[in-house]
Amino acid sequence: MSVLIFDLKESGDLGAIAVLGIMMLVLTFAVVITINRIPGFGAAQRLRNT
Repeated sequence: MSVLIFDLKESGDLGAIAVLGIMMLVLTFAVVITINRIPGFGAAQRLRNT
């Protein structure tokens, strides 16, 4: 993905870079939220133990 972004930067396609960046951000948030909702993982488990 990073090589693709670099190539798009070299060609000057800033719109595609922005779309890829937003997609990566949404994917990261989805993974973090999913992991936090699994019992035994994430902040929810740490909060229950205190």
